[in-house]
Amino acid sequence: MSGAFRLPENLQDHVDAARLAKPNAEIARLALDCLDLTSLKGDESNTDIQNLCEAAAKHNLASVCIYPQHVKQAAQLLKGTNIRIATVINFPDGIHRTGKSDLINAQTIHEDIAQAITDGATQVDIVFPYGAFLAGATQYAQDAMMAAHKAAGSTPLKIIMETSEFDNFETFRQACLIAAMAGPQALKTSTGKSAPDPQKLEKSALMMAIAAAHAPMGVKISGEVKTEEDCARYITLAQNLMEMDEIKPERFRFGASSLLGRLLDYTAGISQHHAAPPPGLSLDY
Repeated sequence: MSGAFRLPENLQDHVDAARLAKPNAEIARLALDCLDLTSLKGDESNTDIQNLCEAAAKHNLASVCIYPQHVKQAAQLLKGTNIRIATVINFPDGIHRTGKSDLINAQTIHEDIAQAITDGATQVDIVFPYGAFLAGATQYAQDAMMAAHKAAGSTPLKIIMETSEFDNFETFRQACLIAAMAGPQALKTSTGKSAPDPQKLEKSALMMAIAAAHAPMGVKISGEVKTEEDCARYITLAQNLMEMDEIKPERFRFGASSLLGRLLDYTAGISQHHAAPPPGLSLDY
């Protein structure tokens, strides 16, 4: 596998247009509606999980994403809300059970997903076994994804592709198609644990094109989304490639907890700007 990641011209045109997108009030609102709060550092305390859930509830966000051991607590804290509780079952390398040294197989995938759902998870994220796939174990990757689909049943499944590990268009396309065959609710870009991906926008475009061909499959953009400008680029790309009348969290998500404060500040700044009196007008009576 060698060479830079190069998109077909029609997709690259969409990426080039998206890079010119600018944020506005509507973009900020859409980003907030589609925002997941994530805490996957590995050393979260009960207080950390409580704060995360309280922030998600306060701002009516799409979901929280946490390690399996915190799912029961989150389920209790978010009882009665519409906020989804997501967890990860082979995080972050795709071939080991989360927090364990055991290698995954169909049985461990079934056990871990079943336990997560029993504990209160309403969404499951599985990492595409990119290392094994890139080493030639295509069938292993396919079997793992199908096992996850079977175990999840009606519970929404997201497949994390770890885009930074791929530097060849056709190889990444094949990986995404294998993932799509498992019928996930969405393809997700990143665990946030790998190296930064300078071509994430290009790879997201390919994921969106595949999602559009497998509608109602969606995408989740996670990792390296830090500003309202980043949001504008990805939302514009999704609007142009995914054939949605409007951006909704059922098919589009951001996984970037650091965005919450920025987006709230941005929308507040816009509101204050529009509410400001014209120059020379005094509000003193």
